[in-house]
Amino acid sequence: MATDPTPFVSPVHARERADAIAATALSPAEALFGIRVTGSAPGRVTGSCVLPGAQITGPATPLGYVGALLDLCAGRSVRTTLGKDFGCRTASLRIDAAGAFPEAGQRVEAHAEALESFAGTVLAGVRLTDPAGAVIARCTGRFAIVPEQPEQRAAETLSDAVLTRLLGEIGEARDPREIKLALSPELANQYGIMHGGVQAFLSGAVLRNLASAEAGDAPVALDLTVRYHRPVVVSGPPILVRSAVERRGRKLSVVRTSAADTAGKPLFTARATFGAAQAGPNAGARFSTRAATPSR
Repeated sequence: MATDPTPFVSPVHARERADAIAATALSPAEALFGIRVTGSAPGRVTGSCVLPGAQITGPATPLGYVGALLDLCAGRSVRTTLGKDFGCRTASLRIDAAGAFPEAGQRVEAHAEALESFAGTVLAGVRLTDPAGAVIARCTGRFAIVPEQPEQRAAETLSDAVLTRLLGEIGEARDPREIKLALSPELANQYGIMHGGVQAFLSGAVLRNLASAEAGDAPVALDLTVRYHRPVVVSGPPILVRSAVERRGRKLSVVRTSAADTAGKPLFTARATFGAAQAGPNAGARFSTRAATPSR
């Protein structure tokens, strides 16, 4: 009985595959976020982007904005391990804040590594660092292995007008718990459907918008988890995004959201934890996991 070929690339061709993935052109959405792929090796990819101003990220930690960079690097690290007849789709993405983000105009860098494969999926991990090399966020992504598909590219744009328009629709909605969002081809990945990082960006913006409305200030995003259920057609009708506060405490709040098409079918869901901004001399304090040197 014939068996399916392994989806993973032969070690003999691993370097060649990594070079091919690094040379892959950016999708329209990735170009929109100004992402650069800066390096690759078998199972590893690095990339970077410049943090935009508050008109895009708002005053809070821009976890959603860097979702596109983290998704790209994690996904490409997985693709370097797969043969040319196989690709991957994001099943889930979790981003955890680990430090203060630098100011607008600073470049952050993602260091991604394919970690483990299990049940037709690959788990990848990413470190996000600031210009000084300090870790400011960590990300884990699970990617389903799928047959490779022909690329369907739309025209790229480097304008942030698309993101600004979406944020305007979110911010100007009458009710932050129920928002309709119109999509456009610039939000697509290389397969012509909405990029997973764009869904993280929208989720982060919607959740922050509701958390801010409930709290009356701008809470800091501590984590963001996105789960992807169906491909989102970027040239179709608007999607409906419904959100709710699951828990609101004095220090932490948990907010969730779900997006559905016009037929009510779920497209993606997300959940985020928000905390109050720290102040005082210990606001930027960090700890080290290195063992202390015993005194003599």
